Amino acid sequence: MEPIIPPVDRSAIESELTDERLLRHTNKGDNLLYVVNAHNAPNTMLEIGRLRETAFREAGGGTGKSYDMDEFDIMPEPCQQLIVWDPQAREILGGYRFITGDKIDMSTGVPHIATAHMFNFSDRFLKELLPETLELGRSFVSVGYQSSKAGTKALFALDNLWDGLGALTVVYPHIKYLFGKVTMYPAFGRENLEVDFFGGEPLMAWDTVTATVDYARSIEKQHGKNFRFTITTNGMLLDDEKIEYINREMSNCVLSLDGRKEINDRIRFTPNHKGSYDIIVPKFKKLVEGRTKEGRTDYYIRGTFTKYNLDFANDILHFAELGFKQLSVEPVVTDPKCPYALTEEDLPVIYKEYDRLYEIMEKDPGKFNFFHFKIDLNQGPCAIKRLRGCGCGNEYVAITPDGEIFPCHQFVGIDEWKMGNIFEGTVDKGIKDYFAKTHIYSKKGCDQCWARFYCSGGCNANSFQYEGDVQIPNSLACKLQQKRIECGIALGCE
Repeated sequence: MEPIIPPVDRSAIESELTDERLLRHTNKGDNLLYVVNAHNAPNTMLEIGRLRETAFREAGGGTGKSYDMDEFDIMPEPCQQLIVWDPQAREILGGYRFITGDKIDMSTGVPHIATAHMFNFSDRFLKELLPETLELGRSFVSVGYQSSKAGTKALFALDNLWDGLGALTVVYPHIKYLFGKVTMYPAFGRENLEVDFFGGEPLMAWDTVTATVDYARSIEKQHGKNFRFTITTNGMLLDDEKIEYINREMSNCVLSLDGRKEINDRIRFTPNHKGSYDIIVPKFKKLVEGRTKEGRTDYYIRGTFTKYNLDFANDILHFAELGFKQLSVEPVVTDPKCPYALTEEDLPVIYKEYDRLYEIMEKDPGKFNFFHFKIDLNQGPCAIKRLRGCGCGNEYVAITPDGEIFPCHQFVGIDEWKMGNIFEGTVDKGIKDYFAKTHIYSKKGCDQCWARFYCSGGCNANSFQYEGDVQIPNSLACKLQQKRIECGIALGCE
């Protein structure tokens, strides 16, 4: 592997970043966006090649050459380079390589682009779509500006790049489509790992919880990892010792309380058919008090609304009266034949209740936080999250007590979605790849939905359970999500 070239002289780069190559100022960070290429800015192109090779090697990739530059960077009609320039530090923060479809060489009948070897392009794509397409590639954020290494210095690097992509659609108004490849490196330097203890009821296997946490804590530093643990509990088995341990070791905890006393006890009762509300509420209060006295807000009271409590805003208000501020009330997921299952006929009442909750929060913003109305209108999740949402089967999996692996907890027990077994060392990568390719443009109707980049296609398990197909979103779930997003956007715009 060749040693990487030294940094290019900054004065030489600045001399090439002229006004006519300035795309725009960034929305955040006081940085500048430029568009250059190897012919009109050779020094800048060499620095881009150096930074790309450095960033890709850091992630376990790279070309192995002294800088990253290929034929598509230097060909007669070269790819353009979108870069973010920090004028104070006199550094390139990151970049994208791009070429518009109408500039692509088609002399051989095959588009001369970096992705040509990966796809067999249809005639329709070449004739109808490619001229209105922007091919993207070689994206990078300079190592010094990656969030795990630079803290607030790197806060807006990726956001600035997205500013640039948005600006390109203005400069090239005929562009309707963006496409390209993404390389995911096996050794991506994933430092942060999360383990969620979820049920059933995790407190019934408390020895397993503590043994897992203690073992992970004993090895995380030597492997350069940071474990984050969370737990979801119905609270029945909570005691002082468990509360102390959870508050010390769990980065978040979800406390299941279905609603007001009469609502909770109608669904959640003990084996002798007595209600659980009076047992668990004092324990939840003690646990939350232990967290909040340290200024922590990393917990949620998680309620459920069914046909029995369509006035669920009253449950939210009740939680607030109990002193809880981090709140969530989820629509029930159950067999449609159950008497408490939600149906399309319930939607008008549910919509009015969400509107009532919005009005309560608008009048008193600090009273409580409602999980489903929390939307970040400025930054938000990354592109991958917006496209495919939760990441089941890829970013996380569910492991049963028997070691069986499923894409998420809602797929547990469905044999066709069994991915393998940790004790046998088996993993079905076909299921992993299937979910990696499941996104808002593969799911029926999602590509036409206004909420698609906030919803990200909804819950894959719900789609399978209700529609029998992961690729067909459940209509009721979609309408509920759209309403929550509508209210969240309204609150975020206040």
